Amino acid sequence: MNDLVVKNVPFCGTALLAVQEKNTGRIYAGINSVLRELGFDESQIRYRRDKWMDDKVISKGVQKFLHPSEKGGMQETYCIDIKKLPLALAKLEITPKMEKDMQELSEKLEEYQDKCADVLAAAFLPTGEKGFEDIMIAQLQEQKIKENVDRVERKADLIDGDLQKFKRDMPILGIEESRITATVRKMGVKCLGGKESPAYKDRSLRSKVYSDIYGQLKREFGVGTYKAIKRSQCDIAVRIIEAYELPMALYEEITDTNAQVSLFKEGD
Repeated sequence: MNDLVVKNVPFCGTALLAVQEKNTGRIYAGINSVLRELGFDESQIRYRRDKWMDDKVISKGVQKFLHPSEKGGMQETYCIDIKKLPLALAKLEITPKMEKDMQELSEKLEEYQDKCADVLAAAFLPTGEKGFEDIMIAQLQEQKIKENVDRVERKADLIDGDLQKFKRDMPILGIEESRITATVRKMGVKCLGGKESPAYKDRSLRSKVYSDIYGQLKREFGVGTYKAIKRSQCDIAVRIIEAYELPMALYEEITDTNAQVSLFKEGD
């Protein structure tokens, strides 16, 4: 009950039950109240209320609320969203017998169709605000804004996804390239025995080592040049270089070169 505002709204010389949900702002009319004031008896009210509840479109606006009864205690009441009320009233079946027995019904029904929803809406608005039509316009505008926001957010997500994919797939840039070449040089110096070693000073042998390290990178990533490695793979490339091991033939050539010079110096 704390989530509802309940009013008896004057209309056409009588009072209609109206309910507003605080959390949504939606306004509902008591179905029994509307049909009773139109002139239907209790059996006719039940029949037409059931027809509304079975209708595929109208039923979406029907809710059951619990509210204080004039006789005390709480009672359940079926209510209809005032946005659905004009359509529901337009679908009322008026038989020839009813037209004969209820001569004022047609005229009264037309007034309910035209004004009832507007009057009920106005009852819940502060002074100076407009009625049902303006509420509907505002709700439609709000829905349109929400749809536009959702559309923009979906496009932003797609763009962000494309951007992240582009970043992952783009080739290494200058900073990553420098990091890879620096790691290759460091590993090459280590494999050759240091910058002062004879193997390092042998340009041909030094070139073989660097070429083999770069060759290992190309084999691992399946590329024709290390520059084709993706930017997102730079860390992996560095780890591969740091784990590099000389092939046996190259290792023995480096070892022999460094040993021969060492022996030559001892012979002196």
